[in-house]
Amino acid sequence: MPAIEIIPDFRQLIIQLISLIFLFFMFKRYGWSPTKDFLKKRQELVTSQFEEAQVTQEEADELKWKYEQHLMKAEEECSRLLETSKIEAKQAYDELLSEARKEVERKQKKASSAIDQERRSAHAKIKDEIVDLTVNGAQQIIKKEIDKEVHQRLFDDFIARVGEVNDAK
Repeated sequence: MPAIEIIPDFRQLIIQLISLIFLFFMFKRYGWSPTKDFLKKRQELVTSQFEEAQVTQEEADELKWKYEQHLMKAEEECSRLLETSKIEAKQAYDELLSEARKEVERKQKKASSAIDQERRSAHAKIKDEIVDLTVNGAQQIIKKEIDKEVHQRLFDDFIARVGEVNDAK
């Protein structure tokens, strides 16, 4: 295979070089300042955005710190409230228990006095009934004694017993 030689065409090379120099001068004359201004504005924009990001980051860090402090205070307050609630609940429980015991003692005393009063009342009723029965029995005995036939029979029995006692002697 034959070797291919690449020989540059000087004419094209010179035209390209002239075109490049022309483009360079044109760019320098008309494009360099706007490009430079654009890059400067872009740099300022990036710098300001970076500074804003840093400020925002610092604010976020400060807010995070405040939030953590607030959260710690809230947790401490919660713990304190929980302990206070436990103490208050224990006191309320003790008070209720004490009141319940006092109420039971008061009811027991009231029941004991009611039982004693009922017992005295029952004794009084029994005494009244005994008195009534005695009076009724006495009335019946008196009525029987007033009756002549019963009186005569009792008299006859008495005499018979007296006679039997005398005969036995």
